[in-house]
Amino acid sequence: MKSHDTILKIYSLYHHPKYLVWDPLRIARTFIQHEDLELISLLSALLAFGGVKQILGSVERLLERLKCTSGGLIQLLKSEPREELLAQALFEKL
Repeated sequence: MKSHDTILKIYSLYHHPKYLVWDPLRIARTFIQHEDLELISLLSALLAFGGVKQILGSVERLLERLKCTSGGLIQLLKSEPREELLAQALFEKL
């Protein structure tokens, strides 16, 4: 039980947006729909190479190219031609 209490204490101290300044999850938190959160988190993980500033910049540029900076990512990818759209956004120099 002691470890559970310790985990809850740490969670209550650090589960705050101010600690996400240098974390790609900062971008994910701008999305509202659950499906968008999952997808942007996956895209962030796929682009997670290099320094934190580089990762954040890559994710932000990808979302700008997709014209999807605050939601609607799933809806965008359901549209046609989604494969071309995503491929162009991902494989152009980020």
